[in-house]
Amino acid sequence: MGMSLVAVLIRNMKNSDLHDVSALDTEAFDAGWTESMYEGELSKDFSCYYVAVLDGEIIGYAGVWCIHETADISRIAVAAGMRRKGVGAALMRVVISEAMRRGCERVMLEVKENNNAARGMYRKFGFREIDIRKNYYRDVSAVIMELSLLDKTAKGAGG
Repeated sequence: MGMSLVAVLIRNMKNSDLHDVSALDTEAFDAGWTESMYEGELSKDFSCYYVAVLDGEIIGYAGVWCIHETADISRIAVAAGMRRKGVGAALMRVVISEAMRRGCERVMLEVKENNNAARGMYRKFGFREIDIRKNYYRDVSAVIMELSLLDKTAKGAGG
């Protein structure tokens, strides 16, 4: 009944990862991003992408855009067989700390309304559901979620 957590390595995504990432993306999302789309993402200075690696294999990835005071989680996914083992949470921690490092005040994301596992994880991180976008994913609505980093940064800022 208990989850078995896996110890994953989280590192920056690089061009040699894009074939595997794009394949995972196609498995995770209706409209998967191509390798060249990811290549474009890696070249932007406001975007940061990470991969979760287990035994040399990419089992998850996440991306965040840090633009002015808002960080947007552009992508986060974990391979089907590796979900509910702490991989998504490990990726989230890295993405949130990157947003804080870049001085963002909040982190935003969209999640499918019917993706209860992801919504539950985001709530554990302190995200609040602030809006709904009707039929954002073809026939499924998106829930817009927001995490304020101001409380978090204020605590660690020190005078």
